[in-house]
Amino acid sequence: MMLSDDLTTCPYCLEQIRRQATRCKHCHAELSEPNPTGSNSTSGGSGSFNIGGSGHHIEGGIHVINTLADLDGVDEETKRDLREKYESQVRTFPERAQYHVALGLSYLDRGLYDRASASLERALEKTSKDASILYYLALARIAGRRPRTLKLAAVQEVERLLTAATLTDRPPAHYKLLLAIVKFDFYTCNGLRVPPPAIDQLLREAALGRIDSQEMKLMLQHVPLEGSPILSAIQAICH
Repeated sequence: MMLSDDLTTCPYCLEQIRRQATRCKHCHAELSEPNPTGSNSTSGGSGSFNIGGSGHHIEGGIHVINTLADLDGVDEETKRDLREKYESQVRTFPERAQYHVALGLSYLDRGLYDRASASLERALEKTSKDASILYYLALARIAGRRPRTLKLAAVQEVERLLTAATLTDRPPAHYKLLLAIVKFDFYTCNGLRVPPPAIDQLLREAALGRIDSQEMKLMLQHVPLEGSPILSAIQAICH
């Protein structure tokens, strides 16, 4: 019989394990490393996963990402390994939104915009209107193109998604900044009337919000704006 004093909780998957164990029998994480709550770097299974950002969590030994920043700086082999795990998980647990989100972000990171859109749409079907999913779905719908080249219906869909995302309590500034970018590049640059909210209003509100420079950098990798006047306004807000 195992006494309760002989047990402790794995800091990675929160399952009970022997106190003297050096590897978790459930998630296979190495236990000789520091507690993961103070670090974004974790080793588990047969490989090492160094996940950036602060949005990821660990479920069943799998690192489930919630933001693009979680993949920033991660090597391509690890990204591929994670993506394959997410593809397996959505087949095994199709009802769990978090795996569809993680897979969608993995596709978005690679520039596979159609696949990213499909995965993020499935996530929205299985959860409430999560603001971050709405934002990343809008980014996927832009599909790596200059906003001014999109069709009106596509722009209106992006606006709808971003407007819904910005209506949440204290949304991150990059939600409104992306909406301002799309409005400026499509409407202003094409000589069209800008529907409300006004671009200046979005920029002022974004300047008062939480600026995530890492997410802004990643956003601009998917929205080409070379030579656009709005870039200087964005840079002023972010600095």
